[in-house]
Amino acid sequence: MGKAAVPCPIAMPQLPLRTPPGAVICRAVKVSPEDAYYKLTVSPEGLVLILDKAFGPGGWCCRRYSCGGLLFTGLGIYVPQVGEYVYKDAAKDGDMDETGLIKAAAMWGICRDVSMLDTIRLTSDQVGILPIPSVDGKTIRGYKPDRLTVDKFAWDEVGQIVQIQLVSGKGDKIVWPGT
Repeated sequence: MGKAAVPCPIAMPQLPLRTPPGAVICRAVKVSPEDAYYKLTVSPEGLVLILDKAFGPGGWCCRRYSCGGLLFTGLGIYVPQVGEYVYKDAAKDGDMDETGLIKAAAMWGICRDVSMLDTIRLTSDQVGILPIPSVDGKTIRGYKPDRLTVDKFAWDEVGQIVQIQLVSGKGDKIVWPGT
């Protein structure tokens, strides 16, 4: 005789709905003399800490496989009612293997608040932007903005991030969107 039927939906452990700021990386993706655009992503290490805290080291697992030329990552959460891991899979983006795990976690509702953010725009009044001279020293080959870290988030009633406090390398605090 097989396993007894499990009623649906299965009661899952309380999933973290809010991402801690320390688990987030802030990367500049587009820079001009007037403004800089940043993308916030969850760091792979930060995600592992969140998963370990929420489910325990044995309460989750990761699988990777290739299908149709794409690399997929599945995040499995152990469900005691069925006695095995239940997976949600996502394809990676670009060259970074970890993006598949981050996207799969967002499918579970883990760190989805950060995954749903578009790029954020900061003006040169908010963040320092320095020109990068070319090798000849006569022309400018690009611009480099301040490195930023995430200090705090503010969420609305449904768990979406509505405000971010960032800190520059000099210790300046920047609020997005501006007040």
